[in-house]
Amino acid sequence: MNTKSLMKYALQRFLENFLSVKVWVIIWPFIISTILLKDIYETQFRMLQSSIHFIKADPKLICDMLTSSFTLISETFKSWLTFNLTLVGSIVVVREIFKVPRINGKSEGEGV
Repeated sequence: MNTKSLMKYALQRFLENFLSVKVWVIIWPFIISTILLKDIYETQFRMLQSSIHFIKADPKLICDMLTSSFTLISETFKSWLTFNLTLVGSIVVVREIFKVPRINGKSEGEGV
């Protein structure tokens, strides 16, 4: 197999995988959740920025506000990460479950 045909085969396999439903089941929730995470972070930082201008006199209040804001940000990121990893893990597990009979070359109704 020469390099040109190997590249053509690799591109064909890439397109087949990219057009599959399981890839889009991973990609769309990831894109949507990432956009929502970005919006949450932007809103949180805008609120922090505007609040700090109003409470410059009390450093303890600023410190408490920053601590609670960054706790919220870290918890939101952990939730986002858990959601995406659970989604990918579930799809990989389902894919592997359905791959086993195909690898063995047997359907579930056939004997050993």
